[in-house]
Amino acid sequence: MMMSCQTKQVASSVASEDSFAYSMMKQSVSEGTNAFLSPTSVAMALNMLTPGAGAQTLKELQAVVPAVHVASTDFLKVASAIWINEGVQVYPAYLQANQDAEVYAGPILAQKVNGWASSKTNGKINKIVEDPIRLPMMLTNALYFKAQWQHPFKSQNTKQETFYGAKGEHKVDMMHQTNHFAYIENRKMQAIRLDYTSPYCMDIILPAQGKSVADVINEVPNIDLTAAESCKVRLTLPKVKLEYEKVLNDYLGEMGLSTCFSSKADFSRISASPLFIGMVKQNTFLAIDEEGTEAAAVTSVMMAMSARPMQEKIYEMNINRPFLLLIRETETNRILFYGVINTL
Repeated sequence: MMMSCQTKQVASSVASEDSFAYSMMKQSVSEGTNAFLSPTSVAMALNMLTPGAGAQTLKELQAVVPAVHVASTDFLKVASAIWINEGVQVYPAYLQANQDAEVYAGPILAQKVNGWASSKTNGKINKIVEDPIRLPMMLTNALYFKAQWQHPFKSQNTKQETFYGAKGEHKVDMMHQTNHFAYIENRKMQAIRLDYTSPYCMDIILPAQGKSVADVINEVPNIDLTAAESCKVRLTLPKVKLEYEKVLNDYLGEMGLSTCFSSKADFSRISASPLFIGMVKQNTFLAIDEEGTEAAAVTSVMMAMSARPMQEKIYEMNINRPFLLLIRETETNRILFYGVINTL
């Protein structure tokens, strides 16, 4: 059966988004610590900059950041905002290009920004900035996801068991169920897909004994659980609840955004002010329990302003009244002549 042009475009777009996600994921894995990020939210926040970029900056954004279009559903809430500080003039055409974003002009206050983040994430992310906020401009994107498992875990089967973490053993709440799931295993890993009652799912990849997540990360893009056979699996899954914060400048720089974070940035279609990205930060929340999953992310793109080249001050000297003059040797400072000019 042939794909329609629209289907091909969607498939190509998703492939680009996944490539962006895997690039971020590899960098998180290499750090060897917990990480929970939303590449979709990062991309959507950076997409807001594209209409205002030019020259090399635009080329980098188009090459590195996929164009992501995600609409809100009953299970996924999406919101964006542009915060413009006092004294910064933003071109109307730029705001029109981001017409889906809420626009807030005036002093950028932590109470307002944090209140926005909290309201868009059902109270899961309540603090992303602190006063004083000395930014000319800020872009925010929020995602909030909540869905129930297609096959919930029974709470009476949850018990404390050992989780053998990279930094030691800990007792945690482990959930149990036996059911049919899309499942793959090989010498390197096991992979399972847990469906929600909504059109979403969670894929879990477990490296084989003796292997780390870093050992299998390059295999992840090749795992296709959509085509996997449904197998009966006795599943043990830890309950998870975590909050995470990550500054993403280094990640994005490694991925190819270089001029964006420097005074060489060209965001001349946003404002006459010489803007560049000061920081891209993401705050996230994740909860996995017997009933389902709740997840939230707020990405903040904090703009900064390049210092304009200082213009040399021009002093006024109008010799229109009596004055003194000296004629001297420059090497010895010997005064050869002097004059007091009172009248002409």
